[in-house]
Amino acid sequence: MYKQVISSIFNDIFEKKTNLFKALLIPLVLLVVLEQLIPLGVDGDSKESAMSMMTIVGFFILFVINIVMAIITHRVLLLEDENISKNWGLYKFTGREFKFFYMSVIMGIIILIATVIIMVPLSFLSTYTNSEVVVIGMLILVFLIASFLFSRLSLILPSIAIDKDISFTQSWVLTSKYKFLAFLCVVLIPTFVALIISAIYGLAIGFLTTVISSKLVFLNSVLNVFVNVFVISALSATYKHLVPKDFDRIEVKDETINQSKEITVFDKDGISKVYIPFSLEYSFDDIKELVKEQYTKLGFDCVVVDKENSWMLKTSDIGQAYVGVSILNENYKIESYNTQRPNQELFKIKEVEL
Repeated sequence: MYKQVISSIFNDIFEKKTNLFKALLIPLVLLVVLEQLIPLGVDGDSKESAMSMMTIVGFFILFVINIVMAIITHRVLLLEDENISKNWGLYKFTGREFKFFYMSVIMGIIILIATVIIMVPLSFLSTYTNSEVVVIGMLILVFLIASFLFSRLSLILPSIAIDKDISFTQSWVLTSKYKFLAFLCVVLIPTFVALIISAIYGLAIGFLTTVISSKLVFLNSVLNVFVNVFVISALSATYKHLVPKDFDRIEVKDETINQSKEITVFDKDGISKVYIPFSLEYSFDDIKELVKEQYTKLGFDCVVVDKENSWMLKTSDIGQAYVGVSILNENYKIESYNTQRPNQELFKIKEVEL
């Protein structure tokens, strides 16, 4: 699962770069223009209050544009909505955008309140120590707590963007078995990559604005958009792999999702298919090893496909016989042709342990 989600973070942007560019071009231009105009609103003494109001309005418009860009990115990556790129973006601020806005605010308030509740007792400790190390440690702890809560609750954002209805409770439950995966893919990797990209290209842009022209400072806005799209892509990839496509029909009970752990088998025209649900917590490599364990004894020793989401063994001794493993929806599909059916008992061992 880790490899699949991390690969999706990078691959999805690359594969859909053209659609993303077309869909985000006009919002990007508006964002760049506004970011260049807003600083002008803080100059001058005679119209200070008016300029301050303009600045507030400008920042609000920037926030709205960023919401629209986030929704566009989620829809392109999760729905493969080509109509957005054909129309060069979204132009209506509908109920979807309003919900995205106020749910983002509510999530921020929840995280703030939870962080304050946790940190208040620790703040009393800091009053008895003047050590800078303690203060820095507390700031790091605040960041980690807020980031962890965000990674557990943030699945509501892509769900709203694609017109689904997922609650904070459902987001919390869906990430309950993948706490570190969610934290890694929603927070750590995007933060690390964003810092590297910002540092490298920030220096390059600084050099260009100094040597060539200060007007090239708008490139910082372009860089910020690219970084934001990458961060949003990480959340989309996590959502895609953690939320079942039929999650709206899944009943949330206590701390677990009523997700089937049943192994299903189908046989037709010499082809056997065994479906191992993700809920059994096998990795793709685990499935491959168990299949290899059974079929190597039958002479299947030639790996003809070895990709991220598909793998196949063949043998020259039994004509066109093969056995393959692939990912279908929320299951690992093991398919065999002209040979023994995959031994589902091998996978039930894991099921019993769970």
